[in-house]
Amino acid sequence: MAIHLESYSQDISRLTFRLYDAELQRSGPDDGEGFTQEMVIHPTFLLLAEGSCQLERGQGSCQLKSGMLYVCKPGETISLNSDGESASVAVLRIGIYRPSVTAKGHLEPVGGHELFPLPEEIWLPQATKSLERCRSICSLLGCEDPVSRCRAQIEMMEFMLEVIEGQWKPWKGHTDPVEGAKKYIEEHLDEPLTTDGLAAIAGMAPRRFATLFRKRYGTSPHDYLTRTRLHQAIRIMLRPSQKLKDVAHAVGYDDEFYFSRLFKRVYGLSPSQYVLERKDRSAVYGGPAGIGYLLALDIIPQAAPLHPKWSGYYLERYGTDIPYPLEGWRSGLPGDPNLLRLREAEPSLIVCPADLTPEEREQLEYLAPAFILPEEAKDSWRAGLCGLAEVLGVEERAKRWIKEFEERAAHAKAHIVEAAGGQAPAAVFARMTAEGLFSLGSPGTLDFVYGQLGFERSPLAPEDGDEEARVTLRQLEAAEEEHLFILVRQDTRTLMEWKKLRRSPEWQALPAVRSNRVHLLSSSPWREYSPIALDRIRDNLIQLFDTYCASMNGFSGS
Repeated sequence: MAIHLESYSQDISRLTFRLYDAELQRSGPDDGEGFTQEMVIHPTFLLLAEGSCQLERGQGSCQLKSGMLYVCKPGETISLNSDGESASVAVLRIGIYRPSVTAKGHLEPVGGHELFPLPEEIWLPQATKSLERCRSICSLLGCEDPVSRCRAQIEMMEFMLEVIEGQWKPWKGHTDPVEGAKKYIEEHLDEPLTTDGLAAIAGMAPRRFATLFRKRYGTSPHDYLTRTRLHQAIRIMLRPSQKLKDVAHAVGYDDEFYFSRLFKRVYGLSPSQYVLERKDRSAVYGGPAGIGYLLALDIIPQAAPLHPKWSGYYLERYGTDIPYPLEGWRSGLPGDPNLLRLREAEPSLIVCPADLTPEEREQLEYLAPAFILPEEAKDSWRAGLCGLAEVLGVEERAKRWIKEFEERAAHAKAHIVEAAGGQAPAAVFARMTAEGLFSLGSPGTLDFVYGQLGFERSPLAPEDGDEEARVTLRQLEAAEEEHLFILVRQDTRTLMEWKKLRRSPEWQALPAVRSNRVHLLSSSPWREYSPIALDRIRDNLIQLFDTYCASMNGFSGS
């Protein structure tokens, strides 16, 4: 189980570690007595190197698992039992000291009955690397050469720091451990991840973690890991001269043949066949929405607008995979650098927004056929995705993505309604500008939110498609139970007006403000209408609503 170490921060920074002994204990059919029982004097760390072995401590016992570090505290009686089978266990006996509170300038040991800042079992994300380090420590400490023995002490310190650092908020600052585990998956696809290991990162029992993950994201941790790995594999495969073995290893599969079979089971094609079918050179012009359509079809565009503000999400994740990045703005003039860049990319198809001008369309179609995305309206993304898939000849991918999208949305709706006490929460969505509060003006997005995610449209909600529809404080004052979701435009004048509004007595008196039911939205993904953006909006709303429910539960509990 992972732990929080904030309360130990001062002690840990002052701890001193000393390696007393390190050995690879072996047992097998020809080893006679094999492992022996011992009383632990110094904190002892066990790591299974080979075979199968059981750890017995006190009145309990457990089977040692590969990739787990077992911590035995001073005073415990432990023994290892391999039942006559071959086994090898790395055993590190380490003294842990801290400055003495009674004798200045001296050290005192951290005793077995004192608070010890590590759990009994620790999952090691980089198990192979950790085992190699432990083997090295054992080998170096057994040398007569004093320099090698000193190197063993240094490697032990590095190993201990890695272990402690791995327990120090492994989800990297996320207040939500389930979301943190999801992010960990996305950032460590090449590591041997398991549901038990991810549960340890989240600080939960595996069954509870798996249940909460499925409720949150509509899929099991294992299936999410597999899907994310295969998506990343596709991005790597589409780069020039990639070997199947290297692709498999890059996403956490040691066996390239297993990876190939898994890929074919999911996509219906072998990796090599898939790459052959992906010879298209689709590009995106005019805005990030086209990227969100192509990615839903597992297609990374050859060229696309990549801007830190308007398409930062895609820039961060796919920037290195898009060889021809375009500017985030467009002029439509003959000298537009985006048009010049597109000419270099030699696209086979250009995906364009609905507000494309006739002049722009004429210039683009001189380079390649243009596919115009539908205007934002109720469910229009489906028609856009299916139409684009038909043009590209990948209709099955669109059907599969829509099916999985529906399943994720259904799970999200059940989760939100359950968190709200079994009743759909009412909500108002607004947009803040320097001139005041207006409707969000996103008919397709809000239709998805109200129609599929379990939120109830407030009677006070303005017209979805009218960005000029005002939202007044008098309206919000009458909203007793509604949640208020606001997108604040990030320019200087708007931010000044927003600060002024929040300080006003009228704002402070609103029921939503008093009850902590005001939630801030960001332009990305809320100002983009695409399949991927809707997927992100779903996750964003779940996170916002879960945070609200947790704060309310905490308030009630206090």
